[in-house]
Amino acid sequence: MREEILFFKKQSVNELAKKPFWIGYNWSIFLLEQAIQLLLKYTLALSVGYFSKTHKLTHLFEEVFTVYPEFKRFYLENRDKIKIIEDSYLLSRYLGKDYRKEDVEDKFEVYERLKKLVEKYESS
Repeated sequence: MREEILFFKKQSVNELAKKPFWIGYNWSIFLLEQAIQLLLKYTLALSVGYFSKTHKLTHLFEEVFTVYPEFKRFYLENRDKIKIIEDSYLLSRYLGKDYRKEDVEDKFEVYERLKKLVEKYESS
């Protein structure tokens, strides 16, 4: 079971290994959303053994709050950026929203900080 759970973290890291700006900013922010989604699902699977099938980052964060209250503070501190990332799932793929470098670049730090927070709880 542990191997299946580790797959989520591995996929999350793989999504962003190359900071895929070269494929365009719309895909970059989409992949960022996917990576954060996988990281949250990894955290849930590791701590409670399951995760929701939702794609909504807000919902996944709310589920993680019940296990690790520190994630709520992280979410509140980064809510504006997280909402933009969450909205990009639909906007960049289906509604023709065009993102620019400055729209995307600073969102990657949210992922890096979230990854560090997740790693803090991996062994507990």
